[in-house]
Amino acid sequence: MDRRRFLSFSAHSALAVSVRSLLTGLPAAFLLNGQTRAQDSTRKFVIMGQSGAGESVNGCGPGSFDSPDFSHPTLDDSDYTLDIGGRTFSATDLNETTQYIGGDSPVRIARCFEALGDMQQNMAFFHHRTNYGIHPQMEAAKSIGSALRGESGRGQEQLASAIAQENAQALGSVTTRPIILGGSGTFESVPITQYPPTVLKEMVLSSVSTAVPAEMFRAARNEMIDTVYRNVRENGTPNQRRFLDDYVLSQGQAVDVAERLVAEVDAIQDDGISDQMKMAVIIGKLRLAPAAVVDYRLSGDNHVSNGLEVETPLTLDMMAHYRTFYEFARENDFWDDLLYATLSVFGRKMSVTNNGRGHNGSLSTGLLFGGGLSKQVVGGIDPNVPRGESQAINSTTGGVESPDVSVQDSFGCYAKSVMMASGVGEDRLNVRIPDIPAVRLI
Repeated sequence: MDRRRFLSFSAHSALAVSVRSLLTGLPAAFLLNGQTRAQDSTRKFVIMGQSGAGESVNGCGPGSFDSPDFSHPTLDDSDYTLDIGGRTFSATDLNETTQYIGGDSPVRIARCFEALGDMQQNMAFFHHRTNYGIHPQMEAAKSIGSALRGESGRGQEQLASAIAQENAQALGSVTTRPIILGGSGTFESVPITQYPPTVLKEMVLSSVSTAVPAEMFRAARNEMIDTVYRNVRENGTPNQRRFLDDYVLSQGQAVDVAERLVAEVDAIQDDGISDQMKMAVIIGKLRLAPAAVVDYRLSGDNHVSNGLEVETPLTLDMMAHYRTFYEFARENDFWDDLLYATLSVFGRKMSVTNNGRGHNGSLSTGLLFGGGLSKQVVGGIDPNVPRGESQAINSTTGGVESPDVSVQDSFGCYAKSVMMASGVGEDRLNVRIPDIPAVRLI
C-alpha cells in the first residue's frame, strides 16, 4: 500500500478512527468532536464469554469437592492430555485439587487451574442461579431475565450492550456497541452483526499492510497530527490545545505501538476461542469498542456425550486458551485495562445422571479475570443437594452467612457486580438493576 492510500484509509470509517487514535495517542472522542475528557482509568474494557451450551464451571471450581455426591472426570472417562506452560495435564487434574485461597477458611479448586499460572491471582468465581433449564433461554439470559433494564431504566438490554453503553464515552471508544467475535448479541433489541477474527483481520490488513515501513507510520502520524493541530489552532479552545499537548504520542511511541498491533493482527489464524480473545484485546487496545463478546467452553452440553469424556478435553483446552489470553494481554500492556466475565444459560449438575451432567438452572458459576480483580469466591454451593444448588449471598462479604441477596436475585446480583467491576457508577447501576445489591469485586 502506498502512503496516499494509507492516509486516505485513515480518514474514513470507525476502524480508521481507531487507527488514527492508535497513531496519535488521542482518544477517538477528541478526534471526532473535540471532547477533552481523558480516558477514565476506573473503566474496564469488558470481554464477555458467552455460552448457550450450559457450562460446568461449577464442576471444577470452588465447592465442587465439598460433597461425595459431586462427580469429576477420571482417567477412565478420558485419556486426553495437554501440555500447558511446560506441564502435562490430564483428567486427573480435574479430579484432584489445589489450594485457591488459604487462611482459616481455605478454598480448594480443581488442579487444572494451576495451568493458568499467575493469572489465578486475578481470578474470581461467582456462584448464582439463572433459573433457566433449556438452551433457547440463552437469549433471555443475556438480558439477565427481567432484572437488567435499558439505558433509561425501562425495557431490557443485554449485559454486554448495557456495559458498552455505560462505558463507551469514558473509555473514549469509537463505537458504543460491543463487537461480536463469537456467538450473537443485540443492541437496543437490534441484532449486532458478527465480525469473526479473520474478518476483522482482513479488514485491517487490506488497508494497512504488514509491510508498511516505520517511515509510513511516522509520516501518517505526522500528517494526522498536523491536521489536528491546524483544526485546534483555528477552531479549538485553550483547553483543547492543552489536552492535545498532554496526550499526543511521540513519533517513536506511535510507530512502536502501531507496528506491534498490526503484527498481532497478522498473527490471527482462525476464528477459534483463542483468536477471538486475542482479537478482543486488540479491539480494546485500539479503543474501537467498549466491549467484545467471545465464545467459551468448559464442558459443553455434556449430558448427551459419553459421560464426562468431553469435559476433560474441553476444560483443559479452555485452560490453554485462558493462559494464551493472559500472556497476550500482558505482552500488549492491556491486562490492567480489561475485565473478562462468563455468561451461561445454566450450569450443570454436580452429580452424574445417565453417565453425564444434566442441565442445572439452580447453579451456574461465573468465572472472572482481569487486572485489579480480587481473588475471591462469591456465594456457595449447597453440599447437601446432590445436583448442587447455589446459596443466598451476603453482598458485603460475598459469603453465605447473613445473606441479603436471595438465590432468586443472585443472577441479577452477578450482572450488577460485573457492571460495577467494569467501572459503572452506583447511580447508573441502580438504574440498570434496581433493588438488588452488588458485590464489590475490585
